Amino acid sequence: MIDGEWTVATALRKVRGGSMRELAAEAGLSTAQISRIESGQVTRPTPATLVALARALWLNPMPLLILAGHIPDDEARGWIKNVLEPGTEVFRDWNGDNPLSVIAARRTAEDENAPREEVHKLAFDLFVGEPMVETEWDSSMALLGVGETDRAQRRLINLFAQLTAERRERMLADLEDQVTLSRIEMHRDADEFLERRLPGIAEA
Repeated sequence: MIDGEWTVATALRKVRGGSMRELAAEAGLSTAQISRIESGQVTRPTPATLVALARALWLNPMPLLILAGHIPDDEARGWIKNVLEPGTEVFRDWNGDNPLSVIAARRTAEDENAPREEVHKLAFDLFVGEPMVETEWDSSMALLGVGETDRAQRRLINLFAQLTAERRERMLADLEDQVTLSRIEMHRDADEFLERRLPGIAEA
């Protein structure tokens, strides 16, 4: 492929195994919608549409969100770098096929001046490649298509999806502790605010 072909349309055409009608039924979309996307008439489908398509294909929607331009370049590079960390299934697979490809991919992900085409090519390759822990669908990813999400939420969802069931429970316990600490801090801040305000109210 040449630069400029790392698109949502090309990615979907490459991974769609069955008919367009079958994909539409699985994704809860119309055949006409998918046809417009795959033909390139719609180049920036909504996050909800992309997540529905990824769910139907049992794939992580992040590469599609990157290709459609919904993810800032620095965040896209960060996500790619994360899935290429030593110890990930993607790293082991890519390193086994060609160690130099992993080195080059990580350099691109770490380079803040990397051309968007190179970043999109990596996202494309991750989407159309063999599904792995980091690139397959997880039910928590449905949240990526609900309303507006910020980068912290997207990062949390993608990290959560890579955890084992046991570690998910540990993470949830840690989050509950953080919520408790946040509540304590909010109460403390409220008390300090009232202490500062009360003298003024008394004088009035």
